[in-house]
Amino acid sequence: MVIVIIGLEATMVLLGISIGINPTKSQPFRLFLILKKRPFSRGDLVAFRFPGSEYYSEGSLLVKEVRGMSGDRLEIRDSRTVWLNGRFLDTVRTTDSRGKAVEPFLFDGVIPEGYYFLYAPAPNSYDSRYYGLIDGKRIVGKAIPLF
Repeated sequence: MVIVIIGLEATMVLLGISIGINPTKSQPFRLFLILKKRPFSRGDLVAFRFPGSEYYSEGSLLVKEVRGMSGDRLEIRDSRTVWLNGRFLDTVRTTDSRGKAVEPFLFDGVIPEGYYFLYAPAPNSYDSRYYGLIDGKRIVGKAIPLF
């Protein structure tokens, strides 16, 4: 059995595949197949290395949906509303799940080349509405939900 597991792990490494687990309710899925360095597009889920905050340490692997891409017009206003390409997307909460005040990432402009607005529609999702745009260099690969 150990040989089979080691063989499977070696095969996954050679193919640029890994497994990701989401312990939170920010996505409807809990287990992901991560296809490293694969192309992705708007609407795809991606795994990325988080830049760090009080909620997650730098390098934590998170999975979010690519909603905004280079060249898109993004507005996150003082009114805590998020607009993407002139269409209302969502709002920004005033407190986190522990009741602590949270501030939105305020932005009004075009998403620069190589950056992404990552999002999850779950009510308590910690996404680009709070931590800002993600540099494409932090994206590990496309995430495929398993269950």
